[in-house]
Amino acid sequence: MSDNIRTVRFPRLADRNWPEWSIMMEAELTRLDLWFDIVDVDVARDGKTEAEILAAMTLALSKRDKSKLAKARAEMILRVEESQLAHMESRDPREVWRNLESVHRAQGFATSRDLNEFPDHAETRVLDPVGGLGDPTRLIRGSITGRITYGSRNYI
Repeated sequence: MSDNIRTVRFPRLADRNWPEWSIMMEAELTRLDLWFDIVDVDVARDGKTEAEILAAMTLALSKRDKSKLAKARAEMILRVEESQLAHMESRDPREVWRNLESVHRAQGFATSRDLNEFPDHAETRVLDPVGGLGDPTRLIRGSITGRITYGSRNYI
């Protein structure tokens, strides 16, 4: 079976998995020869004025293969939850990527900002990653200030 036919499976983009999804999606688009010069378009900037860089970027964007543009966009659309489709209206996969990145980085900021609304200490039970050693869950106590206790060990 050809590498281009084989499908790599990974979780679809949802509201809270942008960092992982973006790495996997970039790798998949790279594997399919749909990343460089399609989504990730760059031009040499050495010694050029802003106007020259803009002209070079405009030219590079206009030379992209329309078939590869459509394939890259389709690959992204097929790997997102329905809730993400509203951010993918553009026909340009580069613009789709930037829209998704912008939305999810803004959500990430809001999520980390909202942590300040939690009390100084929080605790939860999680599955023991070591597995099979005693209680399958261990108490994790964390502090917004940075100290985390996992089992009997302290982490900063």
